[in-house]
Amino acid sequence: MKILSFIVILFGIFFLSACQHIDTTDPKEEHSHEHSSEGGWSVHVFESQWWEKIVVKPISHATAIVEWWDKVIYADPAQSLEWNKIPDVVFVSHEHGDHYNEEVLAEILERDTNVVFLSSQFVYDSLSPQLQENTVVMNNGDGFNTNGFNVTAIWAYNIREDALHFHPKWRGNGYIFERDGFRMYFSGDSEDTPEMRALSWIDVAFVSMNLPFTMSVDSAADAVAEFGPEYVFPYHYRGKDGLSDLESFEQMLAEKNPDVEVVLWDWY
Repeated sequence: MKILSFIVILFGIFFLSACQHIDTTDPKEEHSHEHSSEGGWSVHVFESQWWEKIVVKPISHATAIVEWWDKVIYADPAQSLEWNKIPDVVFVSHEHGDHYNEEVLAEILERDTNVVFLSSQFVYDSLSPQLQENTVVMNNGDGFNTNGFNVTAIWAYNIREDALHFHPKWRGNGYIFERDGFRMYFSGDSEDTPEMRALSWIDVAFVSMNLPFTMSVDSAADAVAEFGPEYVFPYHYRGKDGLSDLESFEQMLAEKNPDVEVVLWDWY
């Protein structure tokens, strides 16, 4: 009995000692981000002790370049530009000209035949045979692993009756890129769909908001507040009547979910 009591005491001492050394630091508290300049580009840099350096280069409207440590993602290539690094992965959200340019895709393929293109079936069907050979078709919920990323496709579409013709449900995608536990979401041209609202554990989100083509700033703020990314970039915010009111978006989001940090950038 004395031996058993001694063992219990030793176990208790060991357990208390171990608890004192448990790291209870929230990884998100170690994140840092800032506007910067790199190679002549205006960029936004995310850094943490938990994942590699991520450099976001907003180009225009819905086009962006993401340098994720040793890999490069090109988002919605709508225009030709002088880049200093060839992309490893290129995604096309849908077929509209402010997101998709087949000549740019062909130029990228000519530079590197190992590049991976991601698109919906609708976009794939419009590509040349050469581009189709390097393209992976993704539909809602589909997952694909490439270049160290786990990529998931999320339907991007309109839900208002008067806007259904802009982006039917089956034609466009948003995309989530995940690597080492860090998740980045691009909405593509979408309203506040059930699929968007159901997202979870998003670190950085790029969310469109331009009437009448996607959604209002009110709907965007409500959706972002619900799925709660750590940071959100409003993008694709030029509509029929000019630029969306990003200050209102920021204010509404702060009221609904103050834990989300808005990163404002001049995309135009």
